[in-house]
Amino acid sequence: AQEKFFDERVMVVAGHQHPLANRPNILFKQLKPFGWVLPPAETTLRRQTDQFFVKQGPYLPKTVIESVSYLANRSLLRSHDLIGLLPAHVAALDIEAGLLTAIDWDVPFGGRPVGVSYRGDNSLSPAGTAFLQALREEAAAIRM
Repeated sequence: AQEKFFDERVMVVAGHQHPLANRPNILFKQLKPFGWVLPPAETTLRRQTDQFFVKQGPYLPKTVIESVSYLANRSLLRSHDLIGLLPAHVAALDIEAGLLTAIDWDVPFGGRPVGVSYRGDNSLSPAGTAFLQALREEAAAIRM
């Protein structure tokens, strides 16, 4: 069985000090002069990002920092004029807390369904069933 919980949206974020912070209607050409904090090459989001960059000329950022550490990424974005790609529901908490700011550019890639695959309700142990229910509840909270 496959169960979709929600569609993930990717957004561009930066620290409040970033020159593009709070500017409306950003175009990709305005992002080009800046370095990027990106996921590692083996991830789907990075492959999508690289494909997008190739279609842009090709475009090679002046700086690329590869990291899966959210805390390191947040620190880098807050202390340098870098741009980061994050799932919207992950970034939302830091944006709401005033730690990061959203850059007003609609990311044309990265939106994917998020969910689970399993062999069906009868295949799950009681712990698996409870875990699946917890995932459903968290997903419902994210969609709100």
